[in-house]
Amino acid sequence: MVSLQLSKDRLLCSICLDVFRDPVSLSCGHNFCMACINSHWFKITWNRYRCPLCRKEFATRPYPEKNTLLGDIAGEFRQAQKRAIPPPLLPSEVPCDWCPTTAQRKAIKSCLRCLASFCPDHLQPHLRAEGAFADHPLEEPLQDLLTARKCPTHGRLLELYCRRERCFLCALCAFGDHEEHKPVQLDEEARRRKVDLAAIQMDEKKRLKEADRNREEVRKYLEDVKHHALSSELHASTISRMITRLEELQNDAEKYFKTEENMTLEKISGCLKEMKEENVWIRDKIFMLQDLQESCDHFKVVQESESLKADTGPLVSPLLKVDSVSRMRGVDRMLSQLLDGIEKTLENSFVRRLLHNCAGNVELPFSDADEDTASEYVFRLYSAAFKDVQKYLVSITLDSKTAHEYLQIADGSKIVSNISPGCVSCPNLPERFEAKGQVMCTERFFKGQFYWEVKFSVPKVGIGLTYGSIGRKGSTRSSFIGKNSSSWCLVVDGKTCRAWHNGVFVAAGTLKSSVLGVFLNYSAGLLDFYSIRRGSLTLVHRFQASFVEPVYPAFWVGQRAALMLCH
Repeated sequence: MVSLQLSKDRLLCSICLDVFRDPVSLSCGHNFCMACINSHWFKITWNRYRCPLCRKEFATRPYPEKNTLLGDIAGEFRQAQKRAIPPPLLPSEVPCDWCPTTAQRKAIKSCLRCLASFCPDHLQPHLRAEGAFADHPLEEPLQDLLTARKCPTHGRLLELYCRRERCFLCALCAFGDHEEHKPVQLDEEARRRKVDLAAIQMDEKKRLKEADRNREEVRKYLEDVKHHALSSELHASTISRMITRLEELQNDAEKYFKTEENMTLEKISGCLKEMKEENVWIRDKIFMLQDLQESCDHFKVVQESESLKADTGPLVSPLLKVDSVSRMRGVDRMLSQLLDGIEKTLENSFVRRLLHNCAGNVELPFSDADEDTASEYVFRLYSAAFKDVQKYLVSITLDSKTAHEYLQIADGSKIVSNISPGCVSCPNLPERFEAKGQVMCTERFFKGQFYWEVKFSVPKVGIGLTYGSIGRKGSTRSSFIGKNSSSWCLVVDGKTCRAWHNGVFVAAGTLKSSVLGVFLNYSAGLLDFYSIRRGSLTLVHRFQASFVEPVYPAFWVGQRAALMLCH
């Protein structure tokens, strides 16, 4: 440090009192930083230029020359100065035992024989192939090298182990109380422990695999819970529509019976009026007949008897009651049967029993067989939701210009099949996918609600949605449906369904058939996939997004798979 201090005194600028930066030399032989001397002369208000050190005067402003040698020396000194003062150590770092206390560097190894830790510079003797330190064992830096590894009694290295007392010993301890215990060398005990540790490690690996399986089961269960919880929105919407339709049915029934009552009462009132008039006429006729029978005027009897005979006609018919009452009775019977069926369905359905009895940890009140039987009721409840979605049904067609060369399109652009390793002869268009097995549709959607259905032969397909700006060339993430931020895809592979977006997938629900319905609500940012079976919808997965471009239906067809657009 003394020589370093002497060198620094000779390398100081007399103006800034720091080590030279870009030193220059005046004709008098003195050296200054270029910025310092220029700043000094810039402050002079009269034309008298002097050396700041020796005060030698110059007739004109001198232009000092750069001192390259002095600059190199100053630069090397700065680097040496940086190396001489290491950065402060962190609490978790081990200091080098051979560095000065004022400039300790971080140790990278600890010697178990020297009982010291060394920085890279002081470690060099231990790294040589030959020498006094060549056989010294080295470990990662140890914090407790001088405390825990020394015998507290004799101050020597702990290099033996007593198995009976289970303690570490130094060489002197072995000849004391532990002499009869037959202590062993630490390396021998370590080898025996490593064998035990290897067995424990194997057991822990098995436990880890089992823990991973358990964790995966719980994760799948969690996904199922989230998935079925999302379907509550569909159920709530269906129940709300059923309530609305029952209210409409109630209003229609009340309106029908009221109208039928008014029409029938009007007819009956007219009929009663005619019957009353008919009754009065018959009574008058009876009186007239009675008068003629008691009359002695033979001419009058003969004359009026003919007219009274001719006035006899059919009575007003009461059969009109059959038409109205039979219609009302028929409607009443149909409504009674319908309402009784709905009431019994709700009372006896497994869904109602589930909602009332299966909260928390309560066991299910029905078996799997009961659920299959009761599911017939559920299908009826879902039929209304199915019809509601179907009103947004659209017809879509495959765009052959985007189809990969492995895909063959047929049946008016409604069927696509993967014929690999065979290829379809097609021009290399800019919009054609180079990613294997992909194709888009011609139709694009940018507002409103839409629904379409897809049927596949082999469960090795992907059904999704994409922006028109998706990459077409290359086989990177930017051109695979579902692997980027421009597309969404439900991949069906065997019994597994995965929902992909932006390169991340989540486990989706289970398909119960080979027909899949896709519902798009562009404005709400909803993309739903439904499994269709026996006229009912089962939500498989729902994407929630914010669409910023028009979207196109898109598909991936795996090897030997085929896909058909149903409408």
